[in-house]
Amino acid sequence: MNLILKKILKFINDYKFTLLFLSFLLIITFNLAEQFSILNVLSAISFIFIFHLLSKYKLLYPIAIFIAIFIGFNAYFAFVLKEQMSYGVMASFMETYSDEALGMMSVIWWKVALTLGLLVAWIVFMMNELKKISFSRKISLAVVLIFWLIVAPTFITTNILDKHWLKRDFPTSPFYILFEVTGKDHPIIIRDIMVFGSYWGEKVKIKEYQEAKRTLPEGVTLKNEGDSILPKHIFVIIGESANRDYMSLYGYKEAKTTPFLDSIKSALPTKLNYYNGIAAAPITRFAVPMAVSFADPLNLDKQYTEKNIVEIANNAGYETIWLSSQPKVGVYETIIGNMASCATVSDFDYGWPVEDLDLVEKAKNNFKEGQKQLIILHLTGSHIPYGDKSDKIDKAIFPGKTNDILYWQSLHHTDRVLKGIYQLMDNTHNSAVMYYFSDHGEVIGQAHGFLTGGTAQFKTPIVAINRSKFPVDSVVNKYIDPKTSLLSTSNTVYIISEMLGYDIAPDVVKDAIEINKYVYHVDNKSYLYEDIMKKDK
Repeated sequence: MNLILKKILKFINDYKFTLLFLSFLLIITFNLAEQFSILNVLSAISFIFIFHLLSKYKLLYPIAIFIAIFIGFNAYFAFVLKEQMSYGVMASFMETYSDEALGMMSVIWWKVALTLGLLVAWIVFMMNELKKISFSRKISLAVVLIFWLIVAPTFITTNILDKHWLKRDFPTSPFYILFEVTGKDHPIIIRDIMVFGSYWGEKVKIKEYQEAKRTLPEGVTLKNEGDSILPKHIFVIIGESANRDYMSLYGYKEAKTTPFLDSIKSALPTKLNYYNGIAAAPITRFAVPMAVSFADPLNLDKQYTEKNIVEIANNAGYETIWLSSQPKVGVYETIIGNMASCATVSDFDYGWPVEDLDLVEKAKNNFKEGQKQLIILHLTGSHIPYGDKSDKIDKAIFPGKTNDILYWQSLHHTDRVLKGIYQLMDNTHNSAVMYYFSDHGEVIGQAHGFLTGGTAQFKTPIVAINRSKFPVDSVVNKYIDPKTSLLSTSNTVYIISEMLGYDIAPDVVKDAIEINKYVYHVDNKSYLYEDIMKKDK
């Protein structure tokens, strides 16, 4: 027994730095992954085998130190920030101005230098221990290859195939999907690589979009002369996951979820009209681009070849402001962020949870009474989980924590955002229009983006509040399907174009109504909305 204990103590003494470093890796892993799994334990252990391989030659020590610096980076996130690397942090890190970076480093440089120095010393001591270990480096090579080329990819692939949205989006955004699935089992270094790859991919897409030559579609022309009845200020508010069936404006009886909109339904001089909207798609990444560009459910590629709503407003002499409580990058935001970047001012929120009411203040700060402006607000709205999409005011009106009640709170919160913009319209001397729609609907408690989700995820509110001489209701009615009395969000770009002073040819209007009888679904296919309605029945 004493002999065994002596051997154990000797082993601990001989490999104390290695054992401490392994413990360090495991603690970081558990802090970042937030759960225990055999896979994330094996992922951490595999780095010891990698260091063993690198210890053979001193020329490879710089590689080991480089890896260790990344591990130190992960440790900072695990112990100080208590979260994994995110898109927002990567964006902030990569896009910080050099003088800002130098300014920050001037304060903390000694802490960084001391930490890196201790980490490098630790790695060197560990590598010297690993150099003396008895088993062959061929064993380490085999372990590393089997784990990272067979075991880890198998589990990653399985995770992707198990979730329809991961499998669906992998071909177009592989780094982002890998970033999504590696955080649980491989939070050290591997996830950092995926985050950086995703960020790099988004930057490439943004650059390509910015350099592309887009044109106006045939049949859409800007009037040569000015029009005195055009609204000077146009507020386009893009909601999120709002199902009109749950809005008291649309007759919902269980709760007064839209008291502001209800109160001005018949008010003068304001004119409020609301329409039975259908979303062009049940997820943001498809729905919003089809609303703010000339893309449609039968041809999404037009979002890349034809001008978006911001560009056509710029051409019409409007200052363009895009304010968002959603992030700019990510598989669901890339093209939207690209379009927003065309605006004179674009402002995105990288935090969570977010506050849509902050956008009202930002709109006030950017508002210019004497200048023509298109101001777009992209809300977080009622996106699941609903609980953090409201505040104490909404919760006091609808106390409770069931899915329905939490959803009521979020809709009530959005109603307050609309009220804030309406109050801003008081400064426009009766020359403003607010046009609100949600990107898509919601299956309450289940979210959206399901092939089997039915019409609930397409039923969206479309509300126009007119305080100008422009005949908003007459223009909107041109794009309503006379057979179903439904208005597709994909026709938003035509409606706003007319407010901006563009002529839309009659045959274009006719085609828009016919095309937008279709919706674009999560399987990247177009379906007649009428067929989805039949399945509901």
